Amino acid sequence: MWYLFSFILVTIVVALLAYLDTRKPKNFPPGPTWYPIIGSAWELHKLRKKNGLLTKTFSELASNYGALVGVRIGTSRIIYVSGTKAIRELLMRDEFNGKPDDVLYKIRTWGERKGLFFPDPKHWQHQRRFVIRQLKKYRLGKQSLFDLMQEEASIMIKSVKKLVEDKGEYILYVDDFVGTHILSILWTVMTGNKHFCEDKIIRRLQTILTDLFAQATAVGTLRQFPFLRYICPNSSGYNGYVEVHRKLWSFIAEEIEEVKKTNNVRGFMGAYLRELKSSKNEDGFTEDQLLAICLDLFVAGMETSKILKFVFLYLLLHPDVQVKAQEEIDRAIGRERLPNVKDKAQLQYVESIILESLRMYVGRRHAAPHKALKDSYFNGYLIPKDTTLLVNAHSIFLDENSGWVNPEIFNPDRFLNNGMVQIPDHFIAFGLGKHRSNTSQYAHYVFNTLDQDHSGLISFENFVQSLSVLSRGSLDEKIRWAFNLYDINRDGCITREEMTDIVTAVYDLMGKVAEPCIDDDTVKEKVDMLFSKMDKNKDGVVTLDEFLECCKKDEDISSSMNVFDSSI
Repeated sequence: MWYLFSFILVTIVVALLAYLDTRKPKNFPPGPTWYPIIGSAWELHKLRKKNGLLTKTFSELASNYGALVGVRIGTSRIIYVSGTKAIRELLMRDEFNGKPDDVLYKIRTWGERKGLFFPDPKHWQHQRRFVIRQLKKYRLGKQSLFDLMQEEASIMIKSVKKLVEDKGEYILYVDDFVGTHILSILWTVMTGNKHFCEDKIIRRLQTILTDLFAQATAVGTLRQFPFLRYICPNSSGYNGYVEVHRKLWSFIAEEIEEVKKTNNVRGFMGAYLRELKSSKNEDGFTEDQLLAICLDLFVAGMETSKILKFVFLYLLLHPDVQVKAQEEIDRAIGRERLPNVKDKAQLQYVESIILESLRMYVGRRHAAPHKALKDSYFNGYLIPKDTTLLVNAHSIFLDENSGWVNPEIFNPDRFLNNGMVQIPDHFIAFGLGKHRSNTSQYAHYVFNTLDQDHSGLISFENFVQSLSVLSRGSLDEKIRWAFNLYDINRDGCITREEMTDIVTAVYDLMGKVAEPCIDDDTVKEKVDMLFSKMDKNKDGVVTLDEFLECCKKDEDISSSMNVFDSSI
């Protein structure tokens, strides 16, 4: 009798737990059914099998449930975000700018947040700006970073020609071929010692990184079912993932030690170690941080090779595009030299090919995951803290409702207007928000202010008129011009969000070399100060009259406006 009672009790408890495991949080976005333990995994598996691609599966879910689709896979609550409007809001809201800290990310950098991709928020600004500053001013002797890239491109072209001459028809593995040349550039920049793609050290690094990408693909299930690393560490991919990271850590650490021994300050590693000695501890400069940054840069280099593979693929599939690109290059440059940065303005069609390739590539990729830092409302739903949010890039680049005409067709002309590159607002291949390198955003806002008829072009007359206002106009005219700059959507008033966008863009433009670092708190304080003084009636918007009155009366705001105007 006791055994029967125990069995019934256990059955009831298990059934209750199973039921509770299928319940969704209150006001959670709709989505497929949740089953005990596995969550929505089975439903997603069936859809994936039907669609072939996970990105298309996301788009089908969006068509069934809406812009936000809530699922659970194992222990992970995940929300797929689709559509330009929802994705733009996600990327701009700080409460969704967290980064995951699951078992795989912890393995990557010894259980700590380091590097550039998944950083410690406290040190991210300092580390990012240091990296950008070093790359911009990099020189190896008389060679700049661009000179180094141009030299490597020349070597790559000669290698292809030699293969054709020696072997005729030849199958070229683009990832390996392009990857070694990119790694050669990166390794030279990192160490300050020139290495070529055929060097053993570059080949070894290429092998490790190729293995790393393969292992990262194999261990995807561990994110949602982390307990598998204890049950089946080999078949789950856990051991292989750990081992390949150890190889990469060891590889980079060996070179860091060599740089320290030789006191080589020509490369990034040497510059970082020198900064480490002179910086304060609170800036986050450590040898572990250096190792993590190097790891991130090498991984980014491999990602570049994958993008180039897409470019080459589409050029092969569309010989007519090749012909038009070659004709433009012949007109602008000829065939006696390689292109350089100064030629960019004359290579509009080539740039459109790159943009279209990025659109096709990003639309088939999974963007870096975000994490909710606190309970927040989004699109009418409650997003619990620590929920993972994934951008459905397919929905904004390749979906039929994405705003692109025939989105599945490769067509560089979609980025051209009267022969000039024009990037639509819904092209957000590089993201938004504080983790985006946003130096072009302020230029975008200024351009829109100058483009009075919204044609995508600036007439010489409009350009001269604006310069005249800013250089010789009255205070009233300058303030009106500034108001138009801040009034992004041209509705006759400025919202706090619009002011934040402009101030952020200006500070991001200035902040690349600013010391001390300009962070999000600085932007918020500036916007709060400006908005509280300008919004006289506290209705949440600033009108032209309020803007004029405040700027004329307040010396602090006038001086701030002068700083912004001088950035034009």
